[in-house]
Amino acid sequence: MPARRGLTLIELLVVLAIIGIVLALLIPAIQYSREAARRSQCGSNLHQLLIAVHTYEGAHRTLPPGNASSYSFLVSILPQMDKEAVFQRVDFRHYSYDMQPDARKFFLETSFADYRCPSDAVSQRKPYSTNYAGNIGYDVVTRGYNGAFHAENIASTNPLDGGRTFGFGDFSDGLSQTAIVGEILVGDGSMKSRLRTNWSTALSYGVGAHDDFCAACLAQAFMTNQAGAPLGDPFRGSPWYSSAPGYTLYTHSLPPNHLSCLNETGVTYGIYSLGSNHSNGAQVGFADGHLAFVHDSADVLVWRSMGTRSSND
Repeated sequence: MPARRGLTLIELLVVLAIIGIVLALLIPAIQYSREAARRSQCGSNLHQLLIAVHTYEGAHRTLPPGNASSYSFLVSILPQMDKEAVFQRVDFRHYSYDMQPDARKFFLETSFADYRCPSDAVSQRKPYSTNYAGNIGYDVVTRGYNGAFHAENIASTNPLDGGRTFGFGDFSDGLSQTAIVGEILVGDGSMKSRLRTNWSTALSYGVGAHDDFCAACLAQAFMTNQAGAPLGDPFRGSPWYSSAPGYTLYTHSLPPNHLSCLNETGVTYGIYSLGSNHSNGAQVGFADGHLAFVHDSADVLVWRSMGTRSSND
């Protein structure tokens, strides 16, 4: 009877090496496929927001306010997002940061998957957050709100009263050339993530000094505490109902995946960049309803021109 023959040690090592090579090839492909699916879902969410904004504008002849009693545009479009019951719970007589305790509890516990991108693990852990923000333009301290949304409060108990809003008729640069909404990364509260924090610059920059402000932000010339640690606000994108710039409003000062900075401690005139976990850029929705993936190496002047509605650029 012939002797039974098993695998030699060398043969076993060869088999294990082949399995390791196959896994090394398969795992990145699987991860890429999963991220492609997540990115597609993020884009689908963004497209739904664009449709809601268009529906709102068609009904009211103006875009939703970027700030209505400190509530974000995401609150104003709740009826267009088939969330009328949630919208009816909003009391515009109280600012969002001063709402009644039971109302605050309700909104903090209200979770919308279509307001969050599945590529961002932080937003998945924070259901009251959002990965989508509205465009307020760039160099606001000099040029005013030259984007799609105005960040100053309407000072009305009814967001439909009008006030500081823009309609598509104000977009003389062309609907296909002007951004409305884009992706942001949600702050994790740690002050350790460079793209999830709105950093405070060491100096305040006024009229005509926007490029200096951008340079200071990029150079990380930040305000620090007594221990030398940089200061800032690590809560981008949360809560979703807040109208604060840097939370649900962004600027076209710097291309996607660049730093975001408060103007010293000033929130209103800050630099708030888009960002995502997709490779090398972020998705942006334009006023004509189309989506585009904007690379983080985009020319800054082109990027700024995308952010203005009526600058003849």
